[in-house]
Amino acid sequence: MLVLEQLKQKYLLYEDFWDEWKYYEHNGLTETDVYTIERYRESNFVLQTHYLELFVDRDEIIEVLTGKLEEKLQQNYQEYQYWVVLKFWLYFFDLALKMGRQPVCHVPISNLCLEKELSEKLKLFRCTTIGDIFNECGFPGASNEKIFNQVLQFKEYI
Repeated sequence: MLVLEQLKQKYLLYEDFWDEWKYYEHNGLTETDVYTIERYRESNFVLQTHYLELFVDRDEIIEVLTGKLEEKLQQNYQEYQYWVVLKFWLYFFDLALKMGRQPVCHVPISNLCLEKELSEKLKLFRCTTIGDIFNECGFPGASNEKIFNQVLQFKEYI
């Protein structure tokens, strides 16, 4: 039995939005890459390699099976973060359209007709309005780790 721990750790970075990300045009993965990751995921990144291990070193097996995938996941992580943050902003643009003419970006968050849980989570940004959040996060600038981690709190909305 062989556990593909490093690949699993790289995959877990994408897990929250994997089902959408794997279809995203600019995810940096081929169809074969996605298929392979899906198979590994189904087995919880554990492979039965009894016979291979008799002839080849474990580390060589892991490198052949996962080296390129790990590299691609690592290289595309910043794009993934940007994509998730963009999904967050698009959620709020859509929300603003649904709310009609109300100036969503300039109304205090506490005065918006939002679900209580969503309103509470928005307080994580320590901003008064959604517009302040946009300014604080540098929209439409590139994502950073702090913003990305805050945005992950909204995964059930976006």
